[in-house]
Amino acid sequence: MVVLRSVSGFEVYRKVYRDVITPERVVELLILRVDMPRSLAANLDEVMNILARVRNQQSSETERRAGRLNSDLQYSRIDDIFSVGLHASLTQFLERINDLGNCISKDFLVSLAIA
Repeated sequence: MVVLRSVSGFEVYRKVYRDVITPERVVELLILRVDMPRSLAANLDEVMNILARVRNQQSSETERRAGRLNSDLQYSRIDDIFSVGLHASLTQFLERINDLGNCISKDFLVSLAIA
């Protein structure tokens, strides 16, 4: 309950699940549910939308990587996450987000600093 409250997710959890709080459902809500505004999936959807609006001649690889990460989240199931391990899954996601951030920096920020 503390984790849900810290991300303003307690009310959303109650609306979606309507029963006892379980670790699996909390993880599902915070990672996989696009209807939870602070979930990883919802935020990655927003990254995809922004990348589509600001694309340039060199950003196709960045969009591809973001799309692949987004589709991996969209088609993941909570059982997949727990079978790999929550820590390992989040670590892998963070590595991929870091890589995506580096690509975004290269495509949109570094070139502006040079120009």
